[in-house]
Parts: sequence; C-alpha cells; structure tokens
Amino acid sequence: MDFDKQPDWIHEPKHHETIGIPTLNISDLHYDETVDKNQVNGMNEFDHEIANKRLNFTFQECTDILMNRYTNPRYDGFHLILNGDLFSGNIHEELRETNHQPILKSLVDLRGVLYQNIKNLVDTFGKVFITCEPGNHGRLDKKPRAKNKVFDNYEWLLYQNLAHDFIDDDRVTFLIEDSWECTYEIYNTRYFQTHGDCFRGGSGIGGILVPILRGMAKKQQIYSAIKKTFDVMVIGHFHQLIMMDNLVVNGTVKGMDEWCLQMGFPYQRPQQGMWVNHPEHGMILKTKILCDAYEGGHEAP
Repeated sequence: MDFDKQPDWIHEPKHHETIGIPTLNISDLHYDETVDKNQVNGMNEFDHEIANKRLNFTFQECTDILMNRYTNPRYDGFHLILNGDLFSGNIHEELRETNHQPILKSLVDLRGVLYQNIKNLVDTFGKVFITCEPGNHGRLDKKPRAKNKVFDNYEWLLYQNLAHDFIDDDRVTFLIEDSWECTYEIYNTRYFQTHGDCFRGGSGIGGILVPILRGMAKKQQIYSAIKKTFDVMVIGHFHQLIMMDNLVVNGTVKGMDEWCLQMGFPYQRPQQGMWVNHPEHGMILKTKILCDAYEGGHEAP
C-alpha cells in the first residue's frame, strides 16, 4: 500500500482561536550508534539506552511546551517530521563493528519507541500528519545511489511499518514519497523536505550556510519549473540546528561523535527543532529542544 496522502485538516484552520499546527522535527538520531565519552574528551556519550531517553524526552518536552506553557492552547493537530539518519547504519565498517546491535534489531526497537510517542501525540493533539524522508546512513549500499534510493534504505521499511501500525486509525496520516524529497503545504506555508545529503561543502570559514543556500536556490529553480515553489526548506544531515524564515537545518539527537571531533566540526549539544505553523503568519514560536536536558541527562563538557 502507498502512503502518500496529505489530510485536508492541514490546509484550513478548524476554529478562530487556534494557535496553529505544531511541528516537531526529528532527524539524525543515529539510533544504536555508540559514542565513547573518553574518545571525545567528555563532550558526549551515546548508546542504546541514552538514545531512548533522549528521544522520549524530546517528544515529552515538545508536548509539555505546547500544552503547559501557553494559556488556553488550542491546536488543529500536529505535524511530525521524520527526516532521515534515524539509524547509524552499516555504511562504514567502524559503525558495523561498534553499533549496539544488528540494524534489523535496531529497527524493531526503534519502531516500538516511535509508535508509543506517536500514539501519545495522537491522544494529546487529536490528529497527526507525519512526513517521512530517508537519510544517507540508513542505506543498504556503502556508496550512495540514485536508482531506488528510497526503497534500498532501512528507514523506508521503518516508515512503512509505522504506517501499517496506524493503518486503522484515521487520525494519523503518513506522507511517504517514492522520491527522497517531498513538498507539502500547511495552511499557506509551502514546505520542501529532504534529508540534506545532496548538498556538499561547508567546511570553510563560511560554514554550512553557503553551500546550503546555494543548493536551496537550485532546488527553487528546479521546482519553479513545475510550479512547485516553496517557502521553507527543511533538512537535517549537518547536525547543526539553524532556524531561519525560509530554512530549517536540524540538529542531532546523537550529539558530538569521534568523527565530528576529528573533522573539527562545531560543538553543539544534542537538540532538535520545533515550531508552530500559524494560519496567517507562517512559522512562529520557533525553538529548540535540548535532547539531553532530562534530569541527570547532561554533564557540561
């Protein structure tokens, strides 16, 4: 069965008092990768148990912010982005050697964690729209491919399994395209979503923004030719949270690892982005969730 639907409720506000439709951006979890804190000078630690704690806390903190920190919160539903690199994968031998367990066992465990958190979102917000794209770490082949790029990826299987878990619940809608990028519209804001591994560069003094903005301009040119221009591009991949009016680059749940330290990439605490889509004003209330901010979950480096 194909899961490529966009529900009607994301286009028109249900009532005048609505705050909007919240979005939680989940990407770059790298589930079951192991990061030894002694090998990153104490900057981070990551394993199976920590991954579950950080992911659960991210969902719980998002809900707490939306439901308990605003007066009389009213929402039309909830938008969840799953945007790739949810798995550490086997694309490098060192990952295969150090991952917590084989990737199919990871898939079973992560499916259960995501299922429960999505169920909680449905119970709280009433309706949930989930947009799914694979990353580069979940691919079956060591080298990136263009043909069947989506299907030869463990994350596509994870998304399909989750969609089947909710197949009898009409409150949950999955958008799982055959392409590694998708477009959709929430109220009057048009989104373009892709993992971000198609963009290259970012190691110079200008950082990641220059190649991303250049790549976004190219994508705008391509999609304008078929009359699908977009207002906001949402990507992950670079492990650095950036939230602009027309661009969202997500952070990582995993945090700093041995490779990033070796490459000299900037340090950033594990974090994910969230915001609210307003019927008239677009993206509002943009904020970050520190995934390791649960009690006892973070020690300053």
